[in-house]
Amino acid sequence: MRKFLAERGVIIMKENRTIDSVPTAYGAPLGVGAQVLVIVKNTERQVSIGVKFEQAETTTRIGSAAFVDSDELDEFLGAFNFISTSATHMAHDVRDYTEVTYSTRDDVTIGFYQDGQKQQAFVKLGAGSPLMFFRVEALQSIRGAVVKALVHLDERRKAWDSQ
Repeated sequence: MRKFLAERGVIIMKENRTIDSVPTAYGAPLGVGAQVLVIVKNTERQVSIGVKFEQAETTTRIGSAAFVDSDELDEFLGAFNFISTSATHMAHDVRDYTEVTYSTRDDVTIGFYQDGQKQQAFVKLGAGSPLMFFRVEALQSIRGAVVKALVHLDERRKAWDSQ
C-alpha cells in the first residue's frame, strides 16, 4: 500500500473499518482494521486491500501504524498458527531465552519469547516502533481479527471491482 500512497497526480480513496481492539499488557491496545485503497490515474483504477495495525499515541508512547498487504495475508495467518502452536509446545519446558518471530515485507513482526517458563507475546509495527507485549493467548485474538478483516476486505473488493 505504501507505494500507492506515495504517488502524486492520482486520485486516492481510502476506506477504513475498525475490526477489533486487542488489549496489550502495557499501554494502548492494538487496533486491527481493514483498509481498501483505490487509486485512479487517467482511466486506470487499481484496488489494493490490506490489514492495518495501529497503536494510539499515549503520554508515554508515540503512536504507530503498519499495513500487511493482501498478498502476504495467507502467510501471515499461517505464521500466527505456527507461533501459537510453538508456544503451546514449549510452555511446559524450562528454556534458555528463546524467541519465535515472523516479519512481513514492511517489518510488521509478531512472535513470542520464553525465558525459563515465562512466555510473552509481542507485536512490532515496523523497524522504529516499540514492542507491544501481550499474553500469548492474545495471538489468537489478533489472528481472529485479521480473519474478520479479510472477510470484510473480500466483500469490499468485490464491490469496488464491480463499479
